[in-house]
Amino acid sequence: MPRGYDLFFSVGMFICAAMIVLWLFRIKTKGASAYLMAGAFATFGLLLYSLKSDASRPVITALIILLAALLIGDAYARSARNAQ
Repeated sequence: MPRGYDLFFSVGMFICAAMIVLWLFRIKTKGASAYLMAGAFATFGLLLYSLKSDASRPVITALIILLAALLIGDAYARSARNAQ
């Protein structure tokens, strides 16, 4: 990656870390959704780090698939909780 994107990736990883902590504080109110969202932010932060360090394409693809699975799982958990 070009040098100018270093700050973007660093700030993005910091925001992901802050959101992980925030979602873990919401465990009692959000239930499983909090774990899924914390995992999604951890995965997104790792994806940003992988992009920053020029990781291989299979690693980046696997992280994108994992992120999508976590977000779909969160949507399912929220819809199941709202249906009750």
